[in-house]
Amino acid sequence: MGDIEVNVEKKVSGQPFGRKSEKMEILFSELLRHIYHVNFSDPNHELYYLNLQSSNIRAIVKPPLSYLTTDMNLPSFFLSLSTTAANLWLGSSDPNLGANSGLHHDIGDNLYILVKGRKKVRLFSPADSFNLYTVGNILTVSKQGLHQLCGSRESHWSQIDFNKPEEEIIEKYPRYSQARSVECMVEEGEMLFIPSGWWHQVTSYGIHIAINVWTTPVDD
Repeated sequence: MGDIEVNVEKKVSGQPFGRKSEKMEILFSELLRHIYHVNFSDPNHELYYLNLQSSNIRAIVKPPLSYLTTDMNLPSFFLSLSTTAANLWLGSSDPNLGANSGLHHDIGDNLYILVKGRKKVRLFSPADSFNLYTVGNILTVSKQGLHQLCGSRESHWSQIDFNKPEEEIIEKYPRYSQARSVECMVEEGEMLFIPSGWWHQVTSYGIHIAINVWTTPVDD
């Protein structure tokens, strides 16, 4: 698998992963070497994050995850749902400070499976979308959490940067103070179900590996 070219997000310390991070292609073997040899004492250290979503390959399961399908067993309740994509998330971050993703929502129900590491997940209901300063303008939100937005392809992202102190966030985005979040720490071997349209921001600690599966939202 080491000679497979994969898409990664690249950022320097202090920036969030997500819509503004640089995208690049590297060998999977190079990604693994970087992940296991990051110098976190360097204030300008770079982080790479594997994200198969940005791959040009059109398939529900893409390499290198496609090589591991025989090692995966989904819960029985998920097997009856219509799977739209599966993704492998792989990266490293300071084990104490972590690295943040941007706040966003997805159009499918999401089963998030943590294989290695620790992740803190902050969740917001679709009912709080107006208070989360979306990049696009909200037109409607369905009972399944599907957002109809107008704007750019990044409309499902929030403008809020959780690398900033909360006081600074509220000063710039005052409606955020009205939003209500739920936080949980996901440990190795645990799964988290994120319903369609629920906003989520993830902080990852240490070397972290996760797999997620998206399905078409159910009607009820």
